[in-house]
Amino acid sequence: MESPERIRGAILHILKLFLERDRVPGDDEDGYMLEGNLQAHLAQYYRINLTEGLLRGHMTLLKDRDWVKYKETRTGLPPRVHVELLWRITGDGLLIASGERHDDLVAVPKW
Repeated sequence: MESPERIRGAILHILKLFLERDRVPGDDEDGYMLEGNLQAHLAQYYRINLTEGLLRGHMTLLKDRDWVKYKETRTGLPPRVHVELLWRITGDGLLIASGERHDDLVAVPKW
């Protein structure tokens, strides 16, 4: 089991890579990543499998520190409207992810 600090570091690293990715025409320019895609990347690249509730707990802490922000999107037709969250790393989060700032709540992966 990974420590909470390493999980949060992996989350910031994934969001940083998503923001810095090469873009193709028609790609969203805002850098927000669908929460389900974030969950899949954590599982694939870090072997971190989190339930939605556990992931939201980590995301809430990161949001409260102003390292990430989110927006909601609604999909589906009424009455079966589904709310999905999209996450984006902030400027302060980039400083944490790059190692320019340090915090005991985050352990950024070293390569």
